[in-house]
Amino acid sequence: MSALALADVGANEPVEVKLKFDRRSSPRIPADGFAMIAFGDQTDHVLIPVMLRDISHGGLGVDAHRAVEPGTPFVMYANGAPCPHHQGEVARCVSQGGKSFRLGLCTTPLLAA
Repeated sequence: MSALALADVGANEPVEVKLKFDRRSSPRIPADGFAMIAFGDQTDHVLIPVMLRDISHGGLGVDAHRAVEPGTPFVMYANGAPCPHHQGEVARCVSQGGKSFRLGLCTTPLLAA
């Protein structure tokens, strides 16, 4: 699935979840692609490239090259777009053998200005 297909969440098959229990209330859909995420607030943030793994109506699963503290706010930019695609906060961060980190991101609706 490309990053362009992120809006078409209902058209794909759910991802088989390997967690003991799934924290999301809606099915996970596989995602494949890259995005840039600004972690932190508007005055103090770090921009990190991530690989998209899955998406649902309430969140995203991504892989990042560094750990991010749960509770950290984020804004995600996909396809090089100047406007954000998603915002929310980090729900969990799990090491994947020390080389990468799986981040669970809880999304909140973007509101027009």
